[in-house]
Amino acid sequence: MLLFFVLPCVGFIAWASWSLIAGLMEAKPQDIPARIEAVKKARSTGDRWQAVYALSQELQKMKVKGEWETQVTPEQKKELFTTLTEMQASHGADLRFKKYVLLTLGQFGTVDVLPAVKNELSSEDPETRFYAAWALLELLSKNESYRTKDSLETVHAWLKDEDPAFRKIAATFLVQYQKEESLSEVKALLDDKNTEVKWNAAVALSSVGDASAANVLKEMFDLKMIRTLDLRSLEDLKQLLSSAIEAARKLGRDDVLQAAEELKAQVNPDTPEGKAIHGALETDPRS
Repeated sequence: MLLFFVLPCVGFIAWASWSLIAGLMEAKPQDIPARIEAVKKARSTGDRWQAVYALSQELQKMKVKGEWETQVTPEQKKELFTTLTEMQASHGADLRFKKYVLLTLGQFGTVDVLPAVKNELSSEDPETRFYAAWALLELLSKNESYRTKDSLETVHAWLKDEDPAFRKIAATFLVQYQKEESLSEVKALLDDKNTEVKWNAAVALSSVGDASAANVLKEMFDLKMIRTLDLRSLEDLKQLLSSAIEAARKLGRDDVLQAAEELKAQVNPDTPEGKAIHGALETDPRS
């Protein structure tokens, strides 16, 4: 399962896609029709995922430069989404290809691709299912008109999903976009047996000024608790604490902010762990 720490849902796609397509800015420019044709002509599993990977790179570069909206015609966009959704359906066993398709649909798709994205929510492959969920939330966050009763009910059900990753992303999204209807159930996640789910809910709630999450948010500045997590890297640690301190500043509780100061005092800033902690907690996103 993909690793997901307390990242704002709106920014999650950008974070993960940047990781997936490292070296983006070195990609050689290619026009969109040629990229689409390359995806269509791919005959092997390896060729297919590499073709959609290259397409994703090109689209990302155009997005960064502001060219996606100004230089890609509606006809090209329609052909792009039609090609991807048709190939997604016809190459059901090609999981790597499907993940890159879902990534691209989530970032660049319109309401027309919702059925293709939702279809993968029933995938037996956990990562494919998660990519589909991730793509769906990106699409819903783009435009209020996409957030139909059916779509929101789908996300709401994830608050009780067996997969902790789904509980996390659902809480973050629903606090932002369906606060009144979902707040009580998101608060229930503050008692979740999974630490990351608890912390994610605390960040989401604190970010909208809900003081019910204060005690759980304070746990995120507890060095012993942090060390119980199986963090993959110091960058994960820094991201975790960056999210926590940003939420703490929005909440504005002195006791929570004091817990962050106490955490800084417990570590040596010259050690790798200490540098990551101090780096996260000393950076004010408002500055």
